Parts: sequence; structure tokens; C-alpha cells
Amino acid sequence: MDPVSRLNRVMEVLRRQMTDETRHTDATNRRLNAGTPNRAAPASQPSIQTLRRQIGDRIRAIDQRDPKREQKTRRAFLESILLWEFGETIGRDAHFDDLLEHIQQTFGATPEIVQQLDALIVKLGTE
Repeated sequence: MDPVSRLNRVMEVLRRQMTDETRHTDATNRRLNAGTPNRAAPASQPSIQTLRRQIGDRIRAIDQRDPKREQKTRRAFLESILLWEFGETIGRDAHFDDLLEHIQQTFGATPEIVQQLDALIVKLGTE
């Protein structure tokens, strides 16, 4: 399976994980923003090539000797994907770190996903 197909598969799993959280967050934001002026539309989503480059840069920035490198690279990957897919606003949500931790735990419970995710991270980190 090529890296883009792996990325698409991981993205689909993330989308499913995020659906309920996004719906909840959107409903909360609508209640909080009721009566406020419309905000500017979000900037257009960067290309997949830009995302791949950003993820690679983040992965390479993590020290090879760091004992938590594997955990940090997975987190950097997932965070980058979520921000790309759902926008920078989600990163400012008070529960974003908890969400990332939950996704990491969920992925970690499925060895096949861990293997695919790690292979993709290695590939992106060497591009």
C-alpha cells in the first residue's frame, strides 16, 4: 500500500473518530456565538503535499535519541492531520489534547493500525 493510500485510510479513521466531537463542538460554538457577527471564512485548506511536508518537518525536528520519540512522532502526525482536516480552531479547543490522547490510545489498541501509522510516519520523516 503506498503512503498516500495509508494516509487516506488513517484520515478516514480520524474522520469517524472526530464526527461526534465535531458535532458537539459545532453545537456548542453555535450556542456561544449566537447573536455575534459572522466571522470571516476560514482560509483554504493547504494541499496534501504541503501537509506531507509539514508532517515530515515536524517528525524530523524530534530528536532521534528522545526516549519518547515514537509517541511524539505519532502525536505530531495526528495533530497535523486533525488541524489540516478540521482547521486551526480545533487546536484551540480546551479538549484538543484529551482528544489527541484518546485517538492515540484507540489507534494503539489495534496493532495493524499502529504498524501502518508507524510505516507512514517513517516514510514522511524521510521525504
